[in-house]
Amino acid sequence: WLPLAADASRNNVAAQREDPQSMLSLYRALIHLRKTELTLRMGDHQAISQGDDVLAYARQLDQRELLVLLNFGTEERQARLATGGKILLSTGMDRQEQVRHAVRLRPNEGLVIATESRT
Repeated sequence: WLPLAADASRNNVAAQREDPQSMLSLYRALIHLRKTELTLRMGDHQAISQGDDVLAYARQLDQRELLVLLNFGTEERQARLATGGKILLSTGMDRQEQVRHAVRLRPNEGLVIATESRT
């Protein structure tokens, strides 16, 4: 009783299931990360000032810290980090590199970074 969208032949679960960079793949990766990272569920929340369209916060539980960086802008931004770490997830589903004291955020990109221990 409702018409299908014009792009329904390519924008559907069957098509997105096969695309590692689809919205479905991103949601599944985010759900998996939340299930496997106790820090995201139970960790203390700390807002971090970044500015320039970037929202940043950390979740910390015991010695584990995860940093979430979200670029809400339409231009690339640089985010400063107190310590290095490893990108666990990018909304582009294409980054898992080590980062040092700064990281480049593409327009509208979000990152979850496991920071290095400061001890």
